[in-house]
Amino acid sequence: MLQNLTNFSNLIKLRRVKTTLEPADLIAVGTRDDRFGGDYKPTVITAEDFAAQISGLQTVSVDGVTIFGNGTPSFPLSALSSVKYSNVFFVDPIQGIDATAMSGDFTKPYLTIESALNAANATAPTLTNRALVYVRKGEIANFSGNAYNNVDVYCESGVVFNQYFFLTDMNIGSGVNFNWYGFAKWNLTMSSVAFRWQYASTGLVEGDSFVNTGAISLCYNVTIGTIDITYNFNSMESSQTIGNGYAFSWRNNVNGTLNVKKYIKSPHSQQEMRASHLGNVEINCPRNILTAANVYGGNFKQIAYVSASSLTSTLTFNGLLINETPTYLGGTSTMILYQGLGTVIVNGKIYAIQGMGIWNTGAGTIIAEGGIESNIQCFVSNGVGNIYIKRGLLALKSLGGSVQRLGYVGSTGNVWLTDVELNSDLVGECILQATVTSKVFMKNITCETAGVDFINASVAGTINQFTNCVSNKPLSANVVNELAQGLIVDALLKTPKF
Repeated sequence: MLQNLTNFSNLIKLRRVKTTLEPADLIAVGTRDDRFGGDYKPTVITAEDFAAQISGLQTVSVDGVTIFGNGTPSFPLSALSSVKYSNVFFVDPIQGIDATAMSGDFTKPYLTIESALNAANATAPTLTNRALVYVRKGEIANFSGNAYNNVDVYCESGVVFNQYFFLTDMNIGSGVNFNWYGFAKWNLTMSSVAFRWQYASTGLVEGDSFVNTGAISLCYNVTIGTIDITYNFNSMESSQTIGNGYAFSWRNNVNGTLNVKKYIKSPHSQQEMRASHLGNVEINCPRNILTAANVYGGNFKQIAYVSASSLTSTLTFNGLLINETPTYLGGTSTMILYQGLGTVIVNGKIYAIQGMGIWNTGAGTIIAEGGIESNIQCFVSNGVGNIYIKRGLLALKSLGGSVQRLGYVGSTGNVWLTDVELNSDLVGECILQATVTSKVFMKNITCETAGVDFINASVAGTINQFTNCVSNKPLSANVVNELAQGLIVDALLKTPKF
């Protein structure tokens, strides 16, 4: 043993260390033999023979699915799980060769994902006997490919998509079940859509980060059936300097889920629902950010835009809505612009700042839990739909602006405020109620305002209901309180300023 250690030390001292093996190189091993000291005799194996043997020991784990085998007819690559990948197509964007690539042989990878996808689809995979395209690390520019039925893609950490990327089912002619797994990064400069689902497709798209200096409009224009798609990313960001492309566009029969761990950023309408949209969309992201860059003015400046052409849409945010724009851009610049039917739910605070918090001009319902801050208006009710604002330590706070009110009710839609605190440093009213056909319902409210009135109405007979509410200022003469005992006016009331 001492002799072996001495020989090993001499190899290092003489700098006889190789970084690349040649086929005929010899590797020292020990072979079991009790006739030798220590029960092992010294033997060697060539690098070529060693590589051939360890190929059968290679394993690849894809979301809990272990793929094993050496790619030979007697021991093909396969997987044991609820999903069986009987065919695996490796892609090496650096050393792959499409002309010599072989299914199930990681020593003969494809160069392009497109070629591997086409080859995988040619095997006629099924739902329980799927095909997998496994992408090794490297940079890939200008990808454009089809999402095939029962074909999945897995990207190693280190896969980076540059310039252009387009994945779609448009060329298939029918819905597909397709998954894109792994840890890829997207660094794009494109102005068109990155993903487009035309038919009743279902699946998952996941990766590390998605950045586009063009537009990341993800369009779903389903013509047959219902789309059900999930996106899992660490972050998604777009500058959208070309075109008015929305970050996400949900159209027709679409159910979607966004699971983004860090943030979603875009300067224009981030979530847009239109074209007779029917479906449920859920965004699970801690920071939904409307960035300061702007090209198309206030009419495109929203986190959520539900157009009049949408039908029974349901849009849910689980996280903060943040506006970084330093100036008010006019128009319909607001965090939530609702013109259609259905429901928008915000489980998190709305930081509108230079812009409005909620603008409901449709027949739908908006529910905001967590509060609103704005120096323009926290909410505007100009439709027949209802607005519910509840459970916010500081629900409505004006930071100073040209419009001297926290909210405006100008149509038949009703407004409910529950368990919130109203603060206004402006000299105007807290809520301006302009019609007799609408109501404001308040429960468990405290309100300190620098204005003349707690509630001001321009039309006599405007009706309100108050339950357990306290204000430092009275109601205007035009306001009728249906619950006489529900409001206490105390000029000494002081509430925290944030």
